[in-house]
Amino acid sequence: LAASVLAFLLRRLRRASSALQTSQDEAQYLAFHDTLTGLPNRALFEDRLRRALLRTTHDTAGHDMGKVALLYLDLDRFKHINDTLGHPAGDELVRQTAARLQHTVREVDTVARLGGDEFALILIDIRDIRAAEDIAERLLQKLQEP
Repeated sequence: LAASVLAFLLRRLRRASSALQTSQDEAQYLAFHDTLTGLPNRALFEDRLRRALLRTTHDTAGHDMGKVALLYLDLDRFKHINDTLGHPAGDELVRQTAARLQHTVREVDTVARLGGDEFALILIDIRDIRAAEDIAERLLQKLQEP
């Protein structure tokens, strides 16, 4: 009987521990991601930018690591859209913008929502300014699609 009770308590403890870990993981995610888009938020963006800038000088073997480009995007007339079409329409615009930005850059780059209608991108290992300009042009083209 004691072994059965002990086994039961051990199972309950494992479930509780697993639930606690899940809750902690969710809290960690929510602390560093935008709830509307799932993108990194300002706090995670700042951390990734700091790390990217630290890596730009040289890697551990002393090789040149390329440059970092920082892009900032603010949606024009966003307040007007919210005021005339409502917040659900504004939210959908933000979600669609986030998706287009994410699908246009590489996985190693960071797309973050800083708040409201503001986005920022960290492009790492960029050859030169022309490469960053090319990416910015592609982003603008993607955002202009209907």
